[in-house]
Amino acid sequence: MVPTPDTILLPFPGPVPGAVPIAAQVVPLTTQEQYQALLCAAAEDHHTVVGPTHIVVKGGQVVGYGSLGAVPMLNVWVHSAHVNKFESVRLLRQAESMLAALGARMVILPVDENSPFRKYVTKLGYKNLGNASYNLKILPAPPVLSPSTPP
Repeated sequence: MVPTPDTILLPFPGPVPGAVPIAAQVVPLTTQEQYQALLCAAAEDHHTVVGPTHIVVKGGQVVGYGSLGAVPMLNVWVHSAHVNKFESVRLLRQAESMLAALGARMVILPVDENSPFRKYVTKLGYKNLGNASYNLKILPAPPVLSPSTPP
């Protein structure tokens, strides 16, 4: 059997019937001990942990993590010639309040390296997590089951 993405990253701890056995698996983060092991492993590898929901386990050891929708990302743009820095801050605070009202406890704010707003974000309470390339992938829609289709 040729491994496919759904046989390589398992979203739960149990084996999938017919799946190719692999060394590393993705499992839900459920205990404080797992969380502490994750923090130690990430620090050892010089990585930051942000909103973990799942850990990657290999040979009984935590070797990675994933944050599956736990931390909202606020993607914004306002025209620098039409919106001043004070308006930008007010609009950002408004978006933060909206997220907080929805139950968010943190937010990721990507800021382009050429943005005039970049020099203000740390002053507004944001921690720089380093430079990263953000990549978008359109996922296929799940199949729609009709009332007559068995699950």
